[in-house]
Parts: sequence; structure tokens; C-alpha cells
Amino acid sequence: MEMSVGLLACLSCLAQAAASAGNGVHLPSFVFPEDGDAYFGKNVNALKSSLDQAVGQGCLDSWPLTHPTEIAIVFRHDSLVPETSDFYIQYQMEQVAADQVKGLGFSGFSDDRQYKKKLGSALQIWEWSPRQLKFLKNNLPGTGSDKLHYVPLWSTVGSDDSHATCDEILELPSCQAEPNVDVLFFGAMTESRKL
Repeated sequence: MEMSVGLLACLSCLAQAAASAGNGVHLPSFVFPEDGDAYFGKNVNALKSSLDQAVGQGCLDSWPLTHPTEIAIVFRHDSLVPETSDFYIQYQMEQVAADQVKGLGFSGFSDDRQYKKKLGSALQIWEWSPRQLKFLKNNLPGTGSDKLHYVPLWSTVGSDDSHATCDEILELPSCQAEPNVDVLFFGAMTESRKL
């Protein structure tokens, strides 16, 4: 898997953002509340692989803290951050730039004060969409927009061929075929969405 430049930059920023003291004696450990989750479990596994690769390449060698540190990486807007975590990163997966839709899970960014507070408390906010990144930079209160980083979803998608490039993937017969769907809905099937 080709590691995302965004992920590498975020890990370097992580080391700088947590620079309260020290000389890099202990690298942080990462925990994932959605580990084993039916919806985000595969993303978690692939992100773990990307993080291992980044740490192996020295992206956190300048980690400034001298004590063991736990960082939770959270995918769901309503997932709880483990009490054992010193910091957390919100991988922002909600359609915050979309018009508000009542009764279908996430109610909309403008009305969700709790989610805005959660984003504001995060060490970093990883956003998968350039459009939503722009929206959040304009609509996140306070210094929250300083924590925003573009980390595309390919950082969280595994591949059987770890050396496949984008050009090679586009040459696959499945990518060349005429699409047989007009719309693809992306989201978890919650009780409220079954209505």
C-alpha cells in the first residue's frame, strides 16, 4: 500500500503538537474504539498497518514525551474516547458539508454542538474529503481549524498488492467496465435509516 503523504505529515505534526517536554524516549501507542467494528473494522486494520509503516520509517522519532502516551483514533462521531487515552484524533467521517437531514443518524454540523466540542478537544482532526476540509476550516469554531489535516481514505484501505499504484488500479478490468449503478450510498445501516 502506498502510504498517504497526508498521513505522514499528520504524524510529523503529532510529534510537534504534543511537544510539552522530553526527548522521544517513549513512542505513543494507538488504540481504536472501532477495532473489530462491522463498519469501520477494515479501515482500522489498514490504518494500523499504515501507522506501523510510518513509525517504522521514523515519522515519530521526534516524539517529545518521555512517558508512555496513548492516542485514540476515533472514526464515529458518537464513539467514546477511552478513558485511558491521553489524546485522541477524530477521523472525521460525517457528511458535515451536506445539507442537514433530520432523522437519519448524524443530524447536521450546524446543530450538533456536542460534535463540535468533540472536534475542538481533539489533538488532530483528520478529514478524508477536500470539500469537507474546506467547509470545516470555515465553520469550526475557535482554533479547531488549526488541527485539521487532509488524510485521504486510502490511508485506511488495505490492498492485496502492497505495491499497486493508482495507475495500475485504474487499469483493472473492473475499473474499465461501464458502471452498472447510478448512485452509491455510503453509510452505516442504523435503525433510523431503515424507515
